[in-house]
Parts: sequence; structure tokens; C-alpha cells
Amino acid sequence: MRQVIFIIIISSSFTTIAQTYDRQAATDYANYWWDGRNTMNGEKSQTSYNTTWGTPYYNYNGLGGDCANFVSQCLIAGGLDLTLGANGNGLGVDDNDCITGVYELVTHLKNYQRTLYYYTTNAANEADVYSETDLGDPVFLGGPNDNYAHSIFCSAINGDKNLYNSHSADYYQEYYTNWNYVYAHYFHIKGPEHCYNCELDGDETAIDCGGSCPPCEVAPDNKNYDYNTSSLPAVTRAINYIMAGNAQVQVLSGQNVHFISLGHIILKPGFHAQSGSTFHAERKSMREQATADCPKFCDPVQYNAFVHPDPVEWEIAGGRYFEIYVWQSCNGIMNNIYYDNGIINQEGLVELWDGYSGVVNDPFNCTVDQFTIYVHITSCQGNVYNYVEVIAYFDPQPIINDSTNTDVIEFYQKDNSKENIYVSLIPNPNEGVFTIKSSFDFTEINQLQIVDVLGREVYSIQTLNSNTIELPMGLKGTFFVKITIKDKVINKRIVVL
Repeated sequence: MRQVIFIIIISSSFTTIAQTYDRQAATDYANYWWDGRNTMNGEKSQTSYNTTWGTPYYNYNGLGGDCANFVSQCLIAGGLDLTLGANGNGLGVDDNDCITGVYELVTHLKNYQRTLYYYTTNAANEADVYSETDLGDPVFLGGPNDNYAHSIFCSAINGDKNLYNSHSADYYQEYYTNWNYVYAHYFHIKGPEHCYNCELDGDETAIDCGGSCPPCEVAPDNKNYDYNTSSLPAVTRAINYIMAGNAQVQVLSGQNVHFISLGHIILKPGFHAQSGSTFHAERKSMREQATADCPKFCDPVQYNAFVHPDPVEWEIAGGRYFEIYVWQSCNGIMNNIYYDNGIINQEGLVELWDGYSGVVNDPFNCTVDQFTIYVHITSCQGNVYNYVEVIAYFDPQPIINDSTNTDVIEFYQKDNSKENIYVSLIPNPNEGVFTIKSSFDFTEINQLQIVDVLGREVYSIQTLNSNTIELPMGLKGTFFVKITIKDKVINKRIVVL
């Protein structure tokens, strides 16, 4: 059996406090109320208070400033409880549960919320702020030490720079340098511990997202609203294009709808945004701005060694793009026999090489059991990580032919005749139940073993009573199925949703 050994390390450490923070809800609030005051009779209220935006708040313009009050409201809209640890006035909490002072809000976020806190004496260096904060995070500007003067809130991302909204002077999606402060204190709001360990675990549906973590929001290639609807989601994302129309597609009064795409946004006859609605159409230049398939805070570094059967697959959190070069030695000269590149999705599992494409099958002049692999991983932040001189050792047999969805395993017998075994696991992906379809009877299977991407066994059976396998409850993610039959081993990959 061909096998490849590779090494990647991902590391992180956080304290544990239960918390769920909805960044999109917080950002929607910030982008709607940036130029208004969410009071009972505020500028954007109609004949009665619009309960879409929660409890009406006070307006602190003229009463010391509204900046911390505005940021508090955004954080509350995202799900934070700002009354934690407060006695009603000691931390500046008013009777609408807002913290209205900048110093008090910073103190609260340090002591009572799951946050990563950073401090810089060079606020002009926006790269520092961007790399450590995200959409829906607050930043506090001022002087050295505990000198806080102003609060701003990250409401959008443009390339490698965050954009911010603020009160009391109202600003909408301005660059950090709009405010002339030297010192900055910035926070990244965290979720449950497993949402920040750069692994697929807990109840996540992809690395560090889904379930109790922030939503994954992985964008499809294309999205079409070509049917009658007045219930558009707050945010629609797509890689190639979003099309709305050729039907009655409406954005109703009071709704706030965003279309975000790397490609085209096409509005056709029948699309209508009513008076009183807010509609944004945005074309982005970087993939991670249109889809959440790249965990921003996971940097790809080397992990513990583990073994995968071919094809060569890596588990990479924090990468958005890969390049691979495979080299083979023939007559003492290293030749580049294979190259590929592509996008790494949020699941983090990427097939780098099928293990045989480009190989020169000349055992007299070439090394057919040893290859050198060079892999370049570009992180979400744009950093490039180089993995060189990774040596893959293969047994020359068996040969895997992936010309169809069903693997054809060719076992060579002593008389050079071939015995073909066909194996397929369906459906794949599945929800924990799959069926083995093969050219042999399931009773001939000596053992079926399933391991996770770190090589840990999650299921094993030696005597099958059926060709249908039902996995234990709660298993989700990518797994490898090892089927032993006739003293041979067949390896398959499955995804459990």
C-alpha cells in the first residue's frame, strides 16, 4: 500500500468561558445605526419604535459623548451581556444595560468577556490592527497606559485594512487613520474554546465555525434569486456571481440586505428595494472577504506527524491557497514531475497529489519509491509558509486508478495476473450512515476501521452483519476508512456532516 508521511503543527491556547458572539448581527447594527440614534423617537424610528433593533437606548450626545454607548449597543446586538460583573453603576452600566464610558467599557471587556486584548503604541500601523481584529471587534483610541478617549467599531474589511463606524461625530466605514491617535487598545471577541483551536472539533461544521461557533458562511460559487421572494437573508455571498430578478424579488421597508461577491452582482427586472429599506451590493477583491472558508486566526505551522494513504492529503487550518511541486530523481538528476495549485476550503483538507501523476515508471534509472515534495501555503494574512524536502516513501503496489468515482484496486498475483476489487462508499458526504458497494461480498471483509485526520480510531468492527455502516452519534468531520480484505488494505475518505 502506498503511504505518505507529512508533518504540520497548529498550536493555540485560550481560557474557557461559554460565549457565542454573532459578528454579522453586531455589524448589521453598526452599519444601520451609524448615522442615527436608536431611541424611542430617534431619527430612523417611524410612528412607533422599530423592535427589529431591540430595546431603545439613550442618546449621550451632549452628555459626555455617545461613542462607547454606540459600541456597547453593537456588542449587545452580537449577543454580549455587558452587565456581567457589574453592580449597576460601578462599571458604568445604565438601565438599558449599556456601558457608556470608554474606560469602563475597556475594563469590562478585559475582565468579564472572552477577548484577546492587544495594545499598540503605533496606531498608524494598521497592519497590526488588521491582523489581530476582525469584523465586529471594538477598538479604543487614546494615550499611553489606561488613557482611553474614543471608541470605534469594525464594520467592514477592505483588502488588508479594517473599516470602522463611530459616534458621537458619526463616521461610516472609515480607515483607522481617520482618527488622529497614537495609542490603540483593541479587542478580538472570542467564542467557546474549541472555536479558536484551529481544529475541526466540538459541534463545528468546519474548522472553528458552525454549531456554537460563529457561522461558517462558506459562499457557493453562484447564487440565484430567480423566484418570487420578499424574505432575502441579511447577507448573501457568492464567489462568481449573485443574480436577483426575472421574478418578484423584493427588499422590504425596514430590511437591511447585503450582496457580497468576488465577481458580478446582477440585478434584473423584477428586483425592487422598497423605500425605507437598505440594500448594499459589494464586489470584493480578496476571497476571504466574500466567504468564511479561511479561518483568519489560524496560521499554518507544522503539526505532529501522521500518515495518510494516497492521494496525498493535508489538513491545513489557516491557509487559503497552496502550491505543490513534486520532484523525482532520474539518472542522478532531480526532475520536477508535477505541479498544482488551488484554494484551501474551511474544512482545511486539501488533496495535493494523487501519488502517481507525472511519475516516471523506470525503476532502472529513476527512484520510483521516493519523491521530494515542496509545498507553499499562503495564509489568510497573506504570509507564505514553505515546506521543503518532505520525503514521501511509497510501495510501488497497489496502483489506484481514480478515473471513476469508484476506486479500482489492482492487486498483482504471483503469476502476474490481476485481481480487480471495486469499492465505493455511498453516500459521501453522509450523516453518519453509509453503504459499502464493492465487487466482493461484505462477509469477506476481515476488518473495517475508521480513524480521524490525526490517526485516532473512532470506529472498528471485524465481523460485518450488513454492508451498511452506522457510526456512533456525534461524529462529524473528515475520516479515513480502512477496509482489510484478502490480506489487502483499501483506504477511502468520507465526510460526515
